[in-house]
Amino acid sequence: GPLNEKQSEFMRHICSASGNMNELVHNLLELPKMDIGPIAKQETVDMNDLAAEVKDEFQPKAEAKGQVLQLRKAGDQAKVQGYPLQLQQAIRNLVDNAIKYTPEGGLITLSLEARNHQVSIKVQDSGPGIPPEDLPFIFDRFYRVDNADTKNIEGNGLGLAIAKSIIEQHGGEVSILSEPGKGSSFTCTIPLARVTEHPNADTNLSIQSNSDLP
Repeated sequence: GPLNEKQSEFMRHICSASGNMNELVHNLLELPKMDIGPIAKQETVDMNDLAAEVKDEFQPKAEAKGQVLQLRKAGDQAKVQGYPLQLQQAIRNLVDNAIKYTPEGGLITLSLEARNHQVSIKVQDSGPGIPPEDLPFIFDRFYRVDNADTKNIEGNGLGLAIAKSIIEQHGGEVSILSEPGKGSSFTCTIPLARVTEHPNADTNLSIQSNSDLP
C-alpha cells in the first residue's frame, strides 16, 4: 500500500545511504587502477563529445536541485590520445562534485577550450568555495573540507583525487581557483592529439600526442 510520511522519510534515508555506499565502493575500486596505471590501448577521444555525454548524464541530477548545468564546447577540434572511460570518469567526478556542493538554484558550467596545443576542461560552480587553508590538500585521498557549509554534504574524499590521477596519467594537469562565498573552478589541461603524415606515405595518417613529439 501507500507509504505514510514517516515511511517515506525512512525510504529517502535508505536511498541516500545506498547511493553514498555505491559511490564509495566504486571509488575504492578505482584506486588500484590509478596506482597500477592504464593497461588498455589508447584511442583518439573527442573531448567535446565526451563532455556532452557527461552533461546529459548529470542533467537530471542538476534539475532535481533546481540547478542550471550548461555546456560550452570548444570551437575547434578537441581530440586527445587517451583512455575514454577514464577521461569520462575524471569529468564525471568534477561535475558530480560541483553539483553536490552547489546549493539549490545554483549554476554549474562545463566549458572546453582548445588552444596552445592543449584542451582545457573547466568545471565552475556557484558553491560555497574552499577556504585557502584547505586548498593545498583538496586533491589528497579521503580529504574533505570540514566546516559549516559542508557538514551536511555526503562524500568520501576520493572523487577529486581520482580525477587528478587520471588527468596526470594523460600528461595533463589539474588546477583550482576558489574563494569562500564565490564558488570554485577546476581546470584540467590535456595535450591535444596531432595528425601527422608517415614519411613515405601520402594517405596514411596517424594520431600522435603533443606530449610525445620533440
